[in-house]
Amino acid sequence: MEKAKLWAYMLLALLCVAVPLALLLVFYHTPAIPPDLAGYDYFAITTPEGEEHVFAKDEASFAVAAAAFGQARPSALPDSLGESLFLTADWIRGERSLTYRLYLSPLDLTGYAVDERENSYLLPRERVLFMLQQAFSSALLVGQDPPMLTVGQRSIPFALCQWTYTHEGGVVLSSGEYRNTEGGTYPIDAADLTPQFSKAPSSTIYNIYFGADEVLSSEALPDLASLPAGDYQLVLVAEWQEEAVRIRAGYSFLLSQR
Repeated sequence: MEKAKLWAYMLLALLCVAVPLALLLVFYHTPAIPPDLAGYDYFAITTPEGEEHVFAKDEASFAVAAAAFGQARPSALPDSLGESLFLTADWIRGERSLTYRLYLSPLDLTGYAVDERENSYLLPRERVLFMLQQAFSSALLVGQDPPMLTVGQRSIPFALCQWTYTHEGGVVLSSGEYRNTEGGTYPIDAADLTPQFSKAPSSTIYNIYFGADEVLSSEALPDLASLPAGDYQLVLVAEWQEEAVRIRAGYSFLLSQR
């Protein structure tokens, strides 16, 4: 009887040690975002270009970000986002900081935070929308390049572009006007201007300027040979609509009539 009691006490002692250890191991290996981010001092965002935005705890962006991270749940990062641009998010309190990669998709309003251990978390949709509407997310709204334009044997890069994402409920996200550093104004021979897109646009507008004055605007390629002698700029604006995404690109040419 005494031996049975001894074994029972030993078993109880082992359980008292083993159960907390097991729980500690479970919680250690279960990814989680700290629940007290709202008590931190600052939330900082660094854009892909290296521009930093810092928000104190009394600012709306801080509060929304704290709620977004606090409501996030563990979820694998989709392969489609793995190579995407991301923001760097830092939570700062005193000398302590937590760093996350922040992926925000304007196409389907999904967002993921990835911690330094490569654990990923899905953010609430409504919080993602708010963050995408902030200036620090502008680089993430620049989407796929427009279809290739060729004139003769020459590829012509776009000079300006805009990406617009329209969602149910009338929510619209726009990149604003994006200037392409590789684009410019290209000289052309009016007789050789036969634009060819790798994918036909849903609409085109040809605007012709003589100095600062617009002399012609047409949805179809105009008869350039009919222009009076002089130097002109031709601006071609093309649009493509694919489901919720609209791409609007502008191309610039110089031509002379003699």
